[in-house]
Amino acid sequence: MDRLGWSDKLSTGFAEIDEDHKTLFDYLHALEVAVRDHKASEMAKGILGGLRDYAKYHFDREEAIFTKHQGYKLMAFHLEQHRQFAAQMVKFEEQLSADVDVSAEMVFYLSKWLVRHIMTEDKVFFDTYSP
Repeated sequence: MDRLGWSDKLSTGFAEIDEDHKTLFDYLHALEVAVRDHKASEMAKGILGGLRDYAKYHFDREEAIFTKHQGYKLMAFHLEQHRQFAAQMVKFEEQLSADVDVSAEMVFYLSKWLVRHIMTEDKVFFDTYSP
């Protein structure tokens, strides 16, 4: 099955990071399928919890790479993008806990955020500081 949203144009050239990105898209795909199959209300919390945990793992890995490159001038901005993503995941979790179905909104946000973030912040870093 193709990974929703993933294409080779999103490749950073750093295999571990690309695999992480593919896994994040797998979570997005699972959420999209749940929405399509009208099972989002039952599945969204579990998918979001897994996504949140995996995103933290991925961001920690990326940020460890950043710290090895002292000249990365956009590091503070990049880290802030990660923090904003994490904050949005908390907002979604709060809404789901209050029985507000935000699953379609989550699919929209995640699909846009992942592609934009990889194509801009991540690629800028990995194109400049090759693995």
